[in-house]
Amino acid sequence: MIIHLIDGPEGVTDQDAQILSYAVQRGKALLLAVNKWDLLTGENRNPDKYREEVRYRLSFLDYTPICFISAATGYGVRKLLETAASLLQAYRRKVSTSQVNQALQRIVKAHSAPLFRGKPVKIYYATQTATAPPTITLFVNVVHALPASYEKYLMGQFRESLGLDHAPIKLVFRPRREQAPARKARR
Repeated sequence: MIIHLIDGPEGVTDQDAQILSYAVQRGKALLLAVNKWDLLTGENRNPDKYREEVRYRLSFLDYTPICFISAATGYGVRKLLETAASLLQAYRRKVSTSQVNQALQRIVKAHSAPLFRGKPVKIYYATQTATAPPTITLFVNVVHALPASYEKYLMGQFRESLGLDHAPIKLVFRPRREQAPARKARR
């Protein structure tokens, strides 16, 4: 798990974005802590506006919790630790296959998968195959058919439905049945 400190007065930098993108690629649980919150004044001290600015600059971390702290005064540190413990629990959580499939049915019923080359993409069933990060394997009729936007939708819905709050989720798509190896042509 990574707790990434953002300098409150400075805001999100390009270096922050670069470091955090590496953590996302590696499937790490992330918690953003805006430090020096006590030094901000006026309009800059509005947590909702500050959070909105962070979300804008780091749009790929829309699921990551943001805590406001002051290392000098201790403000927000207890909440940061509670949030970190909750995030770590979700990151390591194992969900039963029946729960995953019930959630999948609700998710697909609410918003079905888009067509691929004029044919429907069918998601037959799913199971959690790993933790840290929670990895959900979905068995489908066409493996590389779902657009990134639908994958993001699935991740958000699984996160919400399965109690994986703020945890990164990895999706793996596999064919329903393994393809039989092609026979070698005789010469």
